[in-house]
Amino acid sequence: MSEQTNHEKFLEAMHSLDEAVQEDMANFSKESEEFWNSLSKEQQLKAFHQVFKLTHHGLKQDVSYRGILYGLFGFAPDAYTVGMECGFFNIYNKWSNEDNK
Repeated sequence: MSEQTNHEKFLEAMHSLDEAVQEDMANFSKESEEFWNSLSKEQQLKAFHQVFKLTHHGLKQDVSYRGILYGLFGFAPDAYTVGMECGFFNIYNKWSNEDNK
């Protein structure tokens, strides 16, 4: 009985953690959109240019997803989840598997 109770407590804790992570990512996404909208069009264009320039360089050099995040962008490991949430991981996988980089 105690194992079941511990298992149920574990599942409850995991569910609570998942909810907290989802809420945190939703807040981060909202804040990043607000930040983007606060930039001038010139600032947005410069940010767009730099992000894709670094990404393209990383793909041409066969740098891993983590290598692009941590090495080229200089982010900490928390960027891994942010990159997953915004779709960068999917984009990276699609582009890194194409012959024409």
